[in-house]
Amino acid sequence: MAISTRILLFLPEHTFFQGCEDHTYSVYAVLDGNNVEGLSSEIVVKGELITQKIADTLRETTLSLPTCQLYGIVIVSGVQPEERSNPVVVRTRTKKALFEVSPGCNTYTYKVQIRAYPGNIEGPEVLIEKKTITSPIKPEELTVTSTGASAEAMVSWKYNAPCKATGYDVTVYDESGRIIRTERSTTEQIRIQRLPTCTHLFVGVRTRVDNISGPESEVKEVVINELQMIVEDLMVENVGDNYQKVTWKPAPVSSYVCRRNYVVTQLRAASNDQPTVVKVKVAEKSELIFNTHPGCNTYTYEIVPIEESTGETRGTPASLTRRSQPPKLHAPTGVEVEQQQGGLVKISWRKVNHEISCGVLTYAVYANKTMGNDYTRVPAAAIETEKVVQLDQCTDYIVYVESIRTMDNQIERVQSDAVRLRTKVEKPAPIVSLAVTESKATSQKLTWAAPTNQLKCAWYELLKEKASNSGHPVVVRLDLVDTSRLAAGGRVILL
Repeated sequence: MAISTRILLFLPEHTFFQGCEDHTYSVYAVLDGNNVEGLSSEIVVKGELITQKIADTLRETTLSLPTCQLYGIVIVSGVQPEERSNPVVVRTRTKKALFEVSPGCNTYTYKVQIRAYPGNIEGPEVLIEKKTITSPIKPEELTVTSTGASAEAMVSWKYNAPCKATGYDVTVYDESGRIIRTERSTTEQIRIQRLPTCTHLFVGVRTRVDNISGPESEVKEVVINELQMIVEDLMVENVGDNYQKVTWKPAPVSSYVCRRNYVVTQLRAASNDQPTVVKVKVAEKSELIFNTHPGCNTYTYEIVPIEESTGETRGTPASLTRRSQPPKLHAPTGVEVEQQQGGLVKISWRKVNHEISCGVLTYAVYANKTMGNDYTRVPAAAIETEKVVQLDQCTDYIVYVESIRTMDNQIERVQSDAVRLRTKVEKPAPIVSLAVTESKATSQKLTWAAPTNQLKCAWYELLKEKASNSGHPVVVRLDLVDTSRLAAGGRVILL
């Protein structure tokens, strides 16, 4: 094995070669440096002699010598061979050494130093650390999943070995085994983007410890969709007595690039019926109509997006439960009103027949004023047949009762025939503390206390009548808020 040994020449300013036509040197490297002392002008020496000529304008040259040998280096003038340099003894070094080490993850430190002879002169030290590495084991528990983002997958794995991993190489193959992507990671997961979509890909992981790469993990298969197929806005509604319509939000057009189907399943609860299964292409339909048995039978519908070629689920399914068409809901009948004291009105009706399995039945009692938009609404349970409602006196109302059926988050209402009502007026309480509190030549001031029952449709009437002319009274109408009046004599009547 040969290495390069560099020889440097340093000549004085005025050498004995000046003015000569042959300005060259000969460099002699004599194997076994002990013989260089006997080197003569005829160059008769023992051992191997290696020479190299150089121009006198140079100050260095390079010799290629075998390793681990003792040489004497002498420089001789090309013009005057008897003129030569003092010999320098060197030992060429080797660049390789083999050491026995223990297996495992152990760290060894190596020191490299050059020593020159004679004199055993030491050169600078070079230190290097190196770790012994047991071959890395395969990564385990490899999983590859689509992230939901376009053309992107998440790859994760586990690694447990004595030698700590310095990195991982993740390789993506196509169906033919061709490598289409290689990524590096320093953790046990990586997100890979811009992958081919709608085709079968295979992913494997190798562990790196320093520069040693271990065996590849078990390869996992994955198909990356451009978009995740998610069934949204699933709805089921009764269409007539014997059908239900199933609808869902159409998939985005970009998701059709991957060939996908929907599998729609109808299952009738508490029956021995076989499920009804319909397969449709994603791009073709977003609604189906199924036969049903009327009378509040429970049906469950499930929609699953699948890959066309393999039948594997490729997305997020959706399901919904609905009951079939219930019997017709009837309105309450026999609505009657009965006025009580204090503005209370009792409203009664006859109970409606209802199938318990067909949702929840309730009632609502309405009293709507004929003037304006004000109304009173009182809810009632299915077992009730009357309600007492507080209404304004002396007011016109339209009264009716509503049947309400709630089933599968859907509400159905039917109103009874309406009944007209005018609330009655109670007898006014008498006026008390009526007195003339001020009397002048041309006027008198009357005051009184408000009645104990304030009636909304009552008012005061002040009658002024002269004793000498009793057949011609003067009537003044006042609001109930007034409790005094200037008059020229008379009496007050509350109507």
